[in-house]
Amino acid sequence: MVELKERLCEIGTQGGTGSFGYLSMGRFDQQVTTKFHRDGAPEKSLLMLGYEPSNVRSRLLLADFTRAAFDLGMTPQQFLQDYNPMYKNGEEMLLRYITEVPQPSEGISRIVLVNNSLLEFDTEHPNPLGVLHKAIIDNPDESQCRIINSTMLAAGEPDRVSIAEQHEFVAAEKISPKVY
Repeated sequence: MVELKERLCEIGTQGGTGSFGYLSMGRFDQQVTTKFHRDGAPEKSLLMLGYEPSNVRSRLLLADFTRAAFDLGMTPQQFLQDYNPMYKNGEEMLLRYITEVPQPSEGISRIVLVNNSLLEFDTEHPNPLGVLHKAIIDNPDESQCRIINSTMLAAGEPDRVSIAEQHEFVAAEKISPKVY
């Protein structure tokens, strides 16, 4: 994940959009279903999720709320305000914009980059257009782990995570308590 972040920085710098800085890094054992959401971060951000192999099966869904907003003639911010996906009505507004990310084979790790941006579609100045994400855990199992390594990257921002914290993340010794 660290190497991927460095490569994204190179690509962003070469492409003129700038580097990416770490806003947060963490490891947690999550076995609770979430609602569609956008993690708190600046308007131009990427959420990098590293899923370790687990016997606790999960599903990852993405919802193109930016397109939903565009189709309704509103900004993504206004869409989230008017149709908060934490509530049934808001999630229903996203139904035709949902995609399920295919599952990896059993025993395989994976890294998923989620565009966490909150920008409008603009034909003059193309923006990275964000999506919401949701995890579904059908059968939580307290005897198992479902470890997710999570980093939030912000475009054009300096690292807000110290070198020591980055090393701790890479060493993978600290895991937040289980979430059920």
